[in-house]
Amino acid sequence: MIKYLFKDTFAVIGKVGQGSVDNFEEWINPLWASLESGLSEIEGIVRKNDDGNPLIWGALNDSSESYKRWGEPGFDNSGKYMAACEADVDTPAPDGWVKWIIPAQTYMVVRSTPAESEKIYTDITEKFGSKIIGVGHAFFPEYDNEDLIDTYIPIANGMMHCQSCGMPMTDDSHFGNNADGEKNEDYCCYCYPDGAFPGECTMEEMIEICVPVIVENGVCPNSESARKMLTEFFPTLKRWKKQNIEKLQAARQESYPLVVPRILLNGQSNEALELYQKAFGAIVKEKILFADADPADFQYADKSKDGFVYYSELMVGNHMIMVTDDAGGLLSGHSGTRPSFTGLCVSFDCEEKARAAYDILSVGAEILEPITSSSFYTFYTTVEDKFGVVWDLYYGAP
Repeated sequence: MIKYLFKDTFAVIGKVGQGSVDNFEEWINPLWASLESGLSEIEGIVRKNDDGNPLIWGALNDSSESYKRWGEPGFDNSGKYMAACEADVDTPAPDGWVKWIIPAQTYMVVRSTPAESEKIYTDITEKFGSKIIGVGHAFFPEYDNEDLIDTYIPIANGMMHCQSCGMPMTDDSHFGNNADGEKNEDYCCYCYPDGAFPGECTMEEMIEICVPVIVENGVCPNSESARKMLTEFFPTLKRWKKQNIEKLQAARQESYPLVVPRILLNGQSNEALELYQKAFGAIVKEKILFADADPADFQYADKSKDGFVYYSELMVGNHMIMVTDDAGGLLSGHSGTRPSFTGLCVSFDCEEKARAAYDILSVGAEILEPITSSSFYTFYTTVEDKFGVVWDLYYGAP
């Protein structure tokens, strides 16, 4: 039976060997003998269970120690193995011992006997292979019982969140259920209890349901900040992406033709969006990464650009700016990070807001026009920010 579990970053300290899966036991068994004979050297610094016994792991790694699956492109069917005890991240390894830091991940956990574990791992790999993001690890839940193993198979970096309400799903009980009784990895037990959503609702209605929960749990100090955070976060969730895009398309059909400024960057869009939110109190109304976009909509094969912004809508007041990254070579003829659209003018309702925006944008920027005043305005400046975007900032007539 598969269970789902989030485990935060932890360390393992033990004895390491390297070899092939073809003669696995030949080079791994001596590691366990070495751990057992030297356990007294680390027993005082490792984590223990409720009975006071060390937490025992058989941890895997690839030859470069980057936790890639054995057999991935660039790696042969071999790697490293550690017979180990769990420890705090900041615990140093004594001389003669090795320490690995296992990153925070969400795992599929399967309990079995050693005889069953290889077949179970093969079955899971065949069924869920595309979801597995790295090497698995073996945990022995009962000290001195080698006949019981929990195999931890990573399926997500960090916590998984419900794609309807955003709730962190860190324990098996948090995950929803499909109609066939299997766990649903996208939605939580509240949003998807028995293979369907309990009822229809809009994204805005779900936000209002979640706002008091966010405030109560101390994630945001008040309802206003919680609502702003969720309004930016929810359009990225699976349940609301399609609904939100359809709504945006319907709204646009009522107001065509549109003239929308576009900022095209070389991979800095995520950072730029954060900067512009701070400078102008702007809201990211929509953001889709290349990893989440429909591959049929674009042509590029560079997986390193999955985190680039495929499409985003930045609302500055009532005005929309499109901020996107170049993943297809449109900027190949340009030098540096210079975007293809560079001129934007922002008018403020008071000088204090204009100066605050200037203070934020001017960090690492080139000041093209120092702060001035005239008969037309009391505050004016032109800043080319660190992304190469030119901003005219001004506050009206004196």
